[in-house]
Amino acid sequence: MSKELQSSIKLWGYVTHCRLVIGDHLGAIESWQKVDFRNHHTAIEKSMYEIFSSNDPDSEREKLIKSISTGSAVGACELIKLDKNWERDWWNVKENEEYLTHDIVFLKILAKTNTKINLAIGLCVDALALNDTEFRKYIVASDYWGNKFLLPDDSTATYILISQLVRREIATPTEILAHYEDQLVKRHTVDPKNQRTLDVLAFLYSQNKVSDKLKGIDTYGWKNLKLQKYAESYIHGIPKTDPEYQQVVEAAAFDFPNSVTIQGANLALHIQSKNNPVFLMKYVAAQFSDVKNNWLGPYRLSDFMASLEFEVDASNNSIKATGADESTP
Repeated sequence: MSKELQSSIKLWGYVTHCRLVIGDHLGAIESWQKVDFRNHHTAIEKSMYEIFSSNDPDSEREKLIKSISTGSAVGACELIKLDKNWERDWWNVKENEEYLTHDIVFLKILAKTNTKINLAIGLCVDALALNDTEFRKYIVASDYWGNKFLLPDDSTATYILISQLVRREIATPTEILAHYEDQLVKRHTVDPKNQRTLDVLAFLYSQNKVSDKLKGIDTYGWKNLKLQKYAESYIHGIPKTDPEYQQVVEAAAFDFPNSVTIQGANLALHIQSKNNPVFLMKYVAAQFSDVKNNWLGPYRLSDFMASLEFEVDASNNSIKATGADESTP
């Protein structure tokens, strides 16, 4: 495929999404036909990464290294986690061996004169290589478990510790919450913007079915940190029969237009509405940003666009049959 043709079909893919967003269903269908998705589906789907991905691992690594170089232990474990989960595109996330090797050496040099960095990488690097028995001995000797139950200072180290306690079946989420909840809540109070702490609390409250506290965490994550997954969790926790359900879904749909989960819930609320194609357009538009999940699944962008075209045609035929004007309430 020539570069000119590739650029052209990507452009029409972007144009289709833009027209969906502004509510131009006929324009979206017209531009989609120019994409020729059947013959160019891989190029179109991959091009969506350039628009919708919010990750920039190179920039993030640079910021972390700069911060750590000043003597801050905050970010040491995050740097290792980043290197181990290096995103090249949505479908290629794997360890960046070159960066990981370099950054471990970098951190261990600093750890010789920085106790906090030493403690952080002790858990994030060295301890992860231990078998379950040795890992348990390590966390007991470090006072993370056993008697004192002191959390690591670093929030990512804390995230890793708790995930390892669960994965290695050293403790249940109920035991972990009992020992660490007060410390985690205090950390959230002191540093409410720290997403790692919020993630751990959300996980523990969810696993222990502490719905009232989870709702509070979800509210903060949604309203204050503007994080999509917390809005999705909030909606998941509300019965569809609840009086606030529709209002919450509509508010979340406005805040997170790229969430398939939320736009799907909003579509379901308006499925019988004469404006159903409008809500279907929003749902289909969200699929463009979620293509990473349907790239190899049963449905692709062409399926969603075909569904939209069918609904639009059905809606227009219904209007013609009744003799109603589109502006008729």
